[in-house]
This record gives sequence, C-alpha cells and structure tokens, in this order.
Amino acid sequence: MFDIGFQEIIVIFLVALIVVGPKNLPQVGRALGRAFAEFRRAMAEVKDAVESNEVVREFKEEYEKARDGIRKIPEEYATSGETGDNTKQEEAKPNKIEDSENAGKDTRG
Repeated sequence: MFDIGFQEIIVIFLVALIVVGPKNLPQVGRALGRAFAEFRRAMAEVKDAVESNEVVREFKEEYEKARDGIRKIPEEYATSGETGDNTKQEEAKPNKIEDSENAGKDTRG
C-alpha cells in the first residue's frame, strides 16, 4: 500500500513516542488500528457498491438493446411488406415441383 521502509517506520514510531508519550502510546496505537480497519471496511463497501452499480448498468444497457431490437422487428416487416403469417401463404402457393411432374400426365382418369 505505502512504500515505507523499516527506517521510516522507526522514525514515525519515535515521533509518535515523543508527541504522545509512553503512557498513552498503546491507546493511540489501538485507536489508529481501529480507524484503519474501519477505513478498509468502508472502502470495501464502496468498491462493492461501485461494482454492483456497474453490473446493474451493464444489464440495463443489454436490456435496452434487446428492447430496441424487438421494437424494430414490426417496423422491418412493415417496410418489407410481409405480414409475419408465412404459414398460410405457403399453404396457398402451388408446389411447382408437383405441377411440373403432373404437367405431362393426364389426370382425367
């Protein structure tokens, strides 16, 4: 996290010993430890919230893309002239293969 070497830690400890005093130094150390722990927990919560918001945003974008794509489908059928009911149209069309085979045959009996 911090790029602090052993010598820097000793200097910080000596300054804290002079400023706080030997009697209150353990209490200050505990308070600093608790403060660091609380800070780490808060940062973890913020990180989780940001990540979850990012996931929600990605899902929302995908949902909007899918919704827009679905809305474009009727427009595409309207511009191409198709009704979307292809099964009835296919049944009504004569089968060209059968017609060409039966063209030479006499079906009157």
